[in-house]
Amino acid sequence: MAPGTVTIEAAAAARKLKPQRAITAQNGTPASDRPPPREQRRIQHERIRAQLAKRFPTCFAANCGQKRPLKIGIYRDIRTLMPEIPGKRLSAVLSFYVGGWDYLRLLVAGAQRFDLFGEPAGEVSAEQAEHAAAQLAASRPRGRRTGGRNERR
Repeated sequence: MAPGTVTIEAAAAARKLKPQRAITAQNGTPASDRPPPREQRRIQHERIRAQLAKRFPTCFAANCGQKRPLKIGIYRDIRTLMPEIPGKRLSAVLSFYVGGWDYLRLLVAGAQRFDLFGEPAGEVSAEQAEHAAAQLAASRPRGRRTGGRNERR
C-alpha cells in the first residue's frame, strides 16, 4: 500500500461509520460529501442535455421557449452519433424533454418535426396530437386543495 493511503476499514473506524459509507470517490471526496443519488442523476441529465444542445443546437433548445417537435426515432440517431452517452441516461433525458408541457403544447396535427440538424423530418399526426393533448390534460393540476390529506367533511 502506498504511503498516506487509508484503507476503507480505517476510514470507517475513524469516522465511526459503516464501511460502505466510508468509501471515497476517485478524487478523494468522502462519500458523505457527494450529493444523494437522485441529485447525481439530475446533474448527469443536465450534462447530457447540455451536450445535446451544444452538438445539435438547431434541434435541442438551450431554453424551453425554443423547443421544436423532434423526429420519430431520434433516439437511434443520437446513439449512432454519440455512443458515449449511456442508453438509459439518454432515454431518461429524452423522456423528460418530450414529456414537458412546453413540448407537448407544440404537438398539434400537421406541425413539422425536425431531425438532429434542424431539417424537416415528418409531421405530427392527428393521433399523436390527440395523445399529446391527453397527456397535457392528465398532467395539469385539477384545482387547489383546501385541506390536508386527512381532512374530514
